[in-house]
Amino acid sequence: MKYMGQFYGSPPASSAAVAVKAIGTNALPYLLRSMGQSDSESKRRVTGVMRVRGMQIPSMVQFSDPMRWQAITAFRILGTNALPAVESLHTLESDPASSVQMAAILVVQPLTTNANASWFQPVLGTNATVGNFR
Repeated sequence: MKYMGQFYGSPPASSAAVAVKAIGTNALPYLLRSMGQSDSESKRRVTGVMRVRGMQIPSMVQFSDPMRWQAITAFRILGTNALPAVESLHTLESDPASSVQMAAILVVQPLTTNANASWFQPVLGTNATVGNFR
């Protein structure tokens, strides 16, 4: 599944947003796990060699960066309902992987600065209010 922001307003994005809202805070453990994943060095090397040699990477191989961006989008959809995850996200801000740190900061900052509603608007739409989904 692609980053949901690419599909804003399309049926797949609407369906995905509705599903994330329906799952609600039950999704937080999965989203936190997705945020904290990093690809191993061997995985990056092997897939790099496969690309250079023109080999097709098996579809079962999932890279952490797309999954992390999907998690960021899901956090945006949850809005202030994701506040219970802030403490765990703060822990990820000191992760050795810079991509994990950046992702955690992208989620934590708007949640902890008065839940900046403008940050959530691209996913929720201009008439939505943070934490109050219709």
